Amino acid sequence: MNIWLSNLLILFRPEVEWLLRERDAVVAQWQEDHPGVGAYEDRALDITGHLPIDVETRIREIMVALED
Repeated sequence: MNIWLSNLLILFRPEVEWLLRERDAVVAQWQEDHPGVGAYEDRALDITGHLPIDVETRIREIMVALED
């Protein structure tokens, strides 16, 4: 399972990087709006961003790119 998850993170690295930047921006804005309060204690910040993914589509895109 560890190998599968590691490879999934590689396959969707651009999305993971975007999600991390989005999380940081959301938390920074929250902290600015709530000075003196711990952002990571607020359960409302449980999900700071999301993106849909499709493994089969991504693999097809890679296969097409490799054929060029």
